[in-house]
Amino acid sequence: MPVKPPWPKEHENASPETSPNPMTEREIFWPPDLIMQEAMSLQGLAERLETDRENHPSVSKPTTAAPVLLALASELALKAWQCRERNGKAPDKTHDLAKLFDALGDDPRTLLEHAMPAHPFPMARFVPVYSGIRESLNMNRKLFETWRYPYEHPGLVAETGALKTAFAAIVDTYWRIVPPNEPVPSTISPAGSSSKQTLGNSRRRLR
Repeated sequence: MPVKPPWPKEHENASPETSPNPMTEREIFWPPDLIMQEAMSLQGLAERLETDRENHPSVSKPTTAAPVLLALASELALKAWQCRERNGKAPDKTHDLAKLFDALGDDPRTLLEHAMPAHPFPMARFVPVYSGIRESLNMNRKLFETWRYPYEHPGLVAETGALKTAFAAIVDTYWRIVPPNEPVPSTISPAGSSSKQTLGNSRRRLR
């Protein structure tokens, strides 16, 4: 069943050059689809760094590179959504993942929340067993800003497992609505393919 795009039909093929409402402040030179493909490339690189570290534990030390790349990839993926929704206008100028998500329209947010819903704990007074997309982005909202300067912090914690699942939901939902002209091989698992996140995989520490 086709998914209805959460933006007006006339915006589907818009670009900064053809947009009926040209930007007056900041200008962008990439279409939203290319921004999303760049986000996927960054995530793929982060995944390869993680795999290399896991396969060579004796020579690979903990590094901030993979979490920083994952955070940047998530930022670009959300900004691609914003650019698409805004008919080619520039996205918000922030690294805050939660703010970028909240700045999306109601329809995109609803689609993404359905793609990665929270799984509530059976007892209502407890927090959800698995975080939904909004909370997963909120937990990592400042990851890019803090992890790129590790020497300024005594210790760093990132919920990268939750962020990986959120990234998958953002990308997969986007391409379901806007099939790419030239499909890009995905290095991520489809959102919702597994509802289980283990604590060992979802939390990464650097000391």
